[in-house]
Formats: sequence, structure tokens, C-alpha cells
Amino acid sequence: MSPEGDGAAVRLIVTGAEGFVGGHLLPHLLRRGHQVTGTYLAAHPDIEGVAWIQTDLISPQSVSALVNAAQPDGVIHLAAISHVPAVQADPGRAFAANVTGLVHLLSACTGSAETVVIVSTGEVYGSVSPQRLPICEGEPIAPRNLYGVTKACSEQVARYFGRIGGLHPTVVRPFSQMGPGQPDTFVTSSFARQIARIALGKSPPRVRVGNLTVRRDFMDVRDVVSAYTMLAESHAGQGPFNVCTGRSVSIGHILDTLIALSGHEIQVQVDPARIRPTDIENMVGDPSAFYQATGWEPTLSIEQSLRDILQFWLTREGGG
Repeated sequence: MSPEGDGAAVRLIVTGAEGFVGGHLLPHLLRRGHQVTGTYLAAHPDIEGVAWIQTDLISPQSVSALVNAAQPDGVIHLAAISHVPAVQADPGRAFAANVTGLVHLLSACTGSAETVVIVSTGEVYGSVSPQRLPICEGEPIAPRNLYGVTKACSEQVARYFGRIGGLHPTVVRPFSQMGPGQPDTFVTSSFARQIARIALGKSPPRVRVGNLTVRRDFMDVRDVVSAYTMLAESHAGQGPFNVCTGRSVSIGHILDTLIALSGHEIQVQVDPARIRPTDIENMVGDPSAFYQATGWEPTLSIEQSLRDILQFWLTREGGG
């Protein structure tokens, strides 16, 4: 990948750009000289240089208007309902957003955008025996939650549009992501916010947790957006590609590291409401296919990510 700001400028749509990943991806794309249109549903962040278009992907008319206005060379499709409990609570809404919305987007982009980067998830694999870890892309998909099911369906949609021609969809399967600005409905950010409030004297020294033994392949969101940008700038193939580190750590290790970074003595309390029966014991991916196709590698350590996440919440909770 060329140095920052050195790539050929293209017109890109980023769907779901108002979310956590979009907040990091948009500035990265702008620094590289691209023209960026971001979609949003209700409100968007104030990021200078982005053309914002309110878009409902469930409406084909809304999606057609978006593509006609932006005239994109490529699309990075982030928009989805990705919080597993939210998907379980309203599956119909999740399937409409995650599957039907993609059908509308690819229909509108056929013959217009050359490349569409479609963000799936490592959750499509489900539970894999320890002997077959790390997980490679050839592993059969067998999702264990409805979020994974919606993404498995979206991958089939992408394959269909790739077969009929007119555009080049590339499917990526990111594993667990973390970074500053992530909502506290996700485990790492939840821990960091609780610990920040303790450090600021706003909460008693007690953190509520779920299952600490499960292991995940965590990446910093800033590495993730670098991966997506590589694919938007040069067509590397249809995929799917795992976007991951090839290493997993326990949720307990994440918690211990955050507590150590805070410098406080903190009690850990297991909350049964935070334990999900569909949790997979260990999720670790094999990133070698993506590395061979693009040269991408993660650069930020878990410790650096956690330090930045904790600082984000210290600033936010401290009123900074």
C-alpha cells in the first residue's frame, strides 16, 4: 500500500459512516486524498471534508438516490446491526438491515462502483475445535448466533452479485475489534468505562463482568480501517478474507490489563446477565491469505489499544 496521502484519489461511499468504525475510517480515507460520501440514518459526526447523505438502506429508492448523487468508484459497506443482543432481540429488523439493505446497495452499484468492500464477521464460523485453530477461510461456516447468520446470508448475496457481473464485491471477515470511541455495549469498552469512572471517583471500586475465560482475536480499529482502505484502493479478489491477528487473548487478560493501567485496586463481580449462552470459547483467525493478497499486518499492540481506550473514557467521563 502506498504511503499515506500518496494513493490515487477515488470517489468512495462509506455506508454506516456515523458508527464507531466509520469515525476512524473517514479521516483515514480523507488523509489519503479520497473523496468520501458518508451515509447516516439519524445524525452524523462533524468530520470536515465528508459529504453526508442521509440514507435508509432498506429503501431501494433511498439507496438509488445515494449512488446517483455520489457517483462512486467504490464502496466500503459498514452499515449493519452488529450488537449480538440487539440482533437476537429483533431478528426481523436485523435481517432487513444486514441482508436486504445489501441487496439494494449492490443492485444500485452494479455498473457504477467498481469495487465494494463488504464487511462480514468472524462470527460466521461458529465454534471450531481447538485442533482446527486458527480458523482459515476454508472452514465451513456454521454461525451460533443470529448476527452471524445475517452475515452468512450477506456473503451469499455478495457472491451472487459477483457472479452476474458489473461489480467486484470483496468480503472481509473481521474478528473482534476495539479502540477509542467504541460504544460501551462491547466488552472492552464496557470494562474501560467502568474503570474510568472508578478512577475518577464516580463509582465504587467494583467492575461487573461476564465470562472472563473466553478468548478472542482482538484488533485495534485503526488497523482494521487500514485493511479496508487497502481493499478499496486495489481489488485484491472476492475473498472472503479474514482480518485478524492470528492470536487470541482471554477476556480476563483484557480486564487485568485495564485494571493495571488504571493503577487502582478494583473488585471483580460476575454478573449473570452479562453471560451469553452462545459464547464461543475461543475465536482466533488465520490472517495469512489476506497478508499474501495485500501485505496488510496489524501494527498496534493490545496494550497500546487498551491504554488509548481507557484514556478515551477518562476524558469522556471527566468532562474533557
